[in-house]
Amino acid sequence: MKKMFLIATLLGAVVLSGADFAAQVKEADAVLAQSTDSKARYQAIQKKFTAMRKLKQYNESEKFLIDAVKTDKHMRASHKRGLLNYLAGLNLWNGRHMFALEVLKQAGAIEVSHASNDYYRTFFYQACIYNGRTKEYQKTLDSVTPLLTDPKIHPVCLYDCYCVVGSAYEKLGDKAKALDAFKKAIEVGKKGKRKVTDAEKAVVRLSK
Repeated sequence: MKKMFLIATLLGAVVLSGADFAAQVKEADAVLAQSTDSKARYQAIQKKFTAMRKLKQYNESEKFLIDAVKTDKHMRASHKRGLLNYLAGLNLWNGRHMFALEVLKQAGAIEVSHASNDYYRTFFYQACIYNGRTKEYQKTLDSVTPLLTDPKIHPVCLYDCYCVVGSAYEKLGDKAKALDAFKKAIEVGKKGKRKVTDAEKAVVRLSK
């Protein structure tokens, strides 16, 4: 035990125990009991959720987060949608993608500004599941195509959308539309100062 602590110290890491995570849960509960500030509550809910997961209270942590979103009267809609997106994001690639889809449907029912990253993220996550998990490529397109003409969506986000659209069209066998989508991804990605290597590789591949 001392050896592990020494190694962690040398590496600049902090090894937390179950008692530490239990304390974090209590700290978060205290904030939720006292504060009506939306950001403070959002951070406390996320902190408690993470600590509960560290305590291997996986089902309980998910129920806590979902119930908090449903019942919290002080959190802004953007924070609520952000929490649901966060929960879904943890489950995109671990085999629980159908659960993630249900969570994203709940997130999509919470109205937020289209300029918000959480607005885009809900639909992008859905598209990732349809494109990479359920292989429902038309649903991939249905999820993100409306975002492509939305003037409030940031170019950084549009890059991801065009890439997943390009991937879906390629899998559907429509090479021309796939190529066009990846070219558009490069265009908007550069506007947003994104690294566009993946889109560029796709263009080279599809241009052969």
